[in-house]
Amino acid sequence: MQTAQAAFVALRELAQHEQFDVVEYPECGADGLLISTLADLRTCVRFHSPAQLIMATYGASPADIEATSLLEKLAIDRADVRISPSEFLAAAVVDGMGVDPPVHVVPNGLDLRLFDRHEGVDVEERFGLPRRPAVTVFASSRLERRKGVHLLADVCLPILAAYPHVHFVFAGADSEGVLATSIRPRVEAAGFGDRLHHLGRLPLEEVRALVKHVDIHLQPTLWDNAPYSCLE
Repeated sequence: MQTAQAAFVALRELAQHEQFDVVEYPECGADGLLISTLADLRTCVRFHSPAQLIMATYGASPADIEATSLLEKLAIDRADVRISPSEFLAAAVVDGMGVDPPVHVVPNGLDLRLFDRHEGVDVEERFGLPRRPAVTVFASSRLERRKGVHLLADVCLPILAAYPHVHFVFAGADSEGVLATSIRPRVEAAGFGDRLHHLGRLPLEEVRALVKHVDIHLQPTLWDNAPYSCLE
C-alpha cells in the first residue's frame, strides 16, 4: 500500500496544475486503489501480472496471496475501464479471477526506432564478448525464479558441452543470487565458466544494442503475459 499512497499523493499534487481525462494504473499490488477510491476521476486498470496468478511462483504464503489478491480485486472493480496487453491475460482474469468483462485488449507497443539508434555499437568490445564465428545466446530480464532463472543451468550445460563455439550472456540483476550461487558453480565445475557471461543490470540502450547483435534470444519464464523483452 506504500506505492498506492505515494501514487495518490503524487496525483493529488499534479491535479493542482493539470487536468486529467482518465488515469491508468496497473493492477499489481493494488497500486491504484486509493486513486480509484478517493480521486474524482475516470480510471482505467491495465493488467500485467495479478497476484492471484503469479505470487505462488515467488513462494508467497497463501495468506499473503489472498490478502494481496483481495486488495487488487477492489482496485480492479473500482476502475471504469479494464484493459490487457494480450488475449491470454484478458481471458485469464475473467475466467480465473472473476473479473467482470469486458476486458479490452490493447497490445504493448514498441518504438523500433529506439533499436536503430545503436547501429555500429561494438558490443563485443564494450562487454568483452566473443567475436564471430562464436554464437551468442542472450537472456535479459530480472534473474529471479518467476523468470525461470533457476532452470538455466539445465538449459546451458548440454548446449555448452555439445557446441564449443556457443556462449551464454545474461543481463539483469541477480536479485536472488541464483546465478552466482547455483548456475555459475555448476557451469564452472563442468569446465565451461569462460563461456558464461553475466553483464549485470544494464541501461535499456545497452540492452537494445545487445538484442540487435546476438544470435539467439533466450526467454525463460514460469509465467508471463506479453513481455516486452519477448516482443523486442
